[in-house]
Amino acid sequence: MGVNMMITVNVLIGFDRLLCVLFPSCMVVCSTIDCYSIEINELYYRNSVALNIAVLIIYCFVWLCIWRRSSRVHTTDEFLPSMQRDRRIFKTLTAIMSFVFFGWVINCLMRVVFSYVKIDSVTLWYVSSMGSALANITAASNAPLLYIFSQEYRKVFRSQFLSIRSKICDKYDRTEVTTVSRIPSDTVTDRRSR
Repeated sequence: MGVNMMITVNVLIGFDRLLCVLFPSCMVVCSTIDCYSIEINELYYRNSVALNIAVLIIYCFVWLCIWRRSSRVHTTDEFLPSMQRDRRIFKTLTAIMSFVFFGWVINCLMRVVFSYVKIDSVTLWYVSSMGSALANITAASNAPLLYIFSQEYRKVFRSQFLSIRSKICDKYDRTEVTTVSRIPSDTVTDRRSR
């Protein structure tokens, strides 16, 4: 339902842009968020802040639980693999959370700063697009971070990459070699002689 509404809003924005291009009266920059009222925009902003802070608090509790468990457990050979695995998992999750959180915080700070600075709407659109691109890049960084920090994920990624590569290469590398023998000239008839 939400996706359909988003697509509908994008279609209406496209129709609005078409009308503005056909009948230009004043130049205005329009983005998807401009379709929402100021109240909805502020509600979305507050919810984003609350959710990002909640994620940060949850990861702090996870870190605290891992730290307390590792300080209580004696570092015997029996518990060492489990502790090392927990630390690797937490390091991976912390890197992912940090990337997403700081990418979002930079975007948020840009929004706050440029709400006080008086600049034209086109420059504001470019700046907000750069901030949004940064937030999207950090949100899409999960797979590379999992590949970098986790041996298990790295092994799975490599097997998937090899599988994809073999499927692509097999499609194009199927060359068949046949031997061609020379045909004796007395068995070949000349069409012109017929």
